[in-house]
Amino acid sequence: MPKMSFASRDGLTLEGRITLPPDKHGGGVVLCHPHPTFGGTMDVWLLPQIQRALAAEGWSVLRFNFRGVEGSEGEHSGGGPEVADLLGALDHLASAEGVTGPFAVVGWSFGAVVGLFSCMQDPRLTGYVAMGFPLMVPPGMIPPLPVDLGSWSAAKLFVVGEYDAWCPTDSLEDWLAGVGDPKEVAVVKGTDHFFFDQDREVAALVTSFLARTTV
Repeated sequence: MPKMSFASRDGLTLEGRITLPPDKHGGGVVLCHPHPTFGGTMDVWLLPQIQRALAAEGWSVLRFNFRGVEGSEGEHSGGGPEVADLLGALDHLASAEGVTGPFAVVGWSFGAVVGLFSCMQDPRLTGYVAMGFPLMVPPGMIPPLPVDLGSWSAAKLFVVGEYDAWCPTDSLEDWLAGVGDPKEVAVVKGTDHFFFDQDREVAALVTSFLARTTV
């Protein structure tokens, strides 16, 4: 699909790829890529597969490059200012004809963290999926994570690889103790933070969860 452009909430021009299926049911999903300093872009292998799977089920989907990545204006800013990028993507998606909600964000690693903070700012995001949520990373790579999210009522799915060193399942369960329901964890066997060769399984988990919880 060709590239398009839209504005972040703070006025940067960002690039993305959007799917507006003819048989859409109104729901919209924003896809967010992993950390750009480790090669994360909107075209990393999981995201196109998830976009195709969601579009096949009637979701309108926008994946995009955060600020400073490839053709998007600005500079990488550690995850805080990137919230304005995601919210701009949400605004653009919500402005498309026939896209009325519900809305969800699906983020991989760094993108999942930006997605979390975006949910805190925009109540339209009633669905949230984190793939490889980066709990165990060096200081400064992501903003400090909240420790009390007991009132966060969005439908939440955490997809984690069995051998993910950045998101050990026991550490994830401990952190989720402070996160409000509803929430689910799906462990993908035989893989790690990068989900190599598991794109179809991850896409199926994401699509099934959102269909079940947010439509």
